[in-house]
Amino acid sequence: MQRYVQIERFENLDMIGIVVGTLSIHRYRDMISHITSLAETHDQTVYTFMVGKLNVPKLANFPGIQGFILIGCERSCFIDTRVIHYCYTN
Repeated sequence: MQRYVQIERFENLDMIGIVVGTLSIHRYRDMISHITSLAETHDQTVYTFMVGKLNVPKLANFPGIQGFILIGCERSCFIDTRVIHYCYTN
């Protein structure tokens, strides 16, 4: 249920960041273009970021971004979403 709440929340954001955590994912460029086209239909601004190891200080450099979408493999990008949510709500 939490996933659907987050999806609904993303539909109302003005600025979204797509974080690409790895380049070894098959068809990651297709995923980026699909997410970008969906965001444009909702009149949202999209920025794409390529990062190696994802952490809170890297995401904190972009305070205007209201939400992040992570594209990465399940083994390389483990982040604690509670910490990131805390950093952006305080």
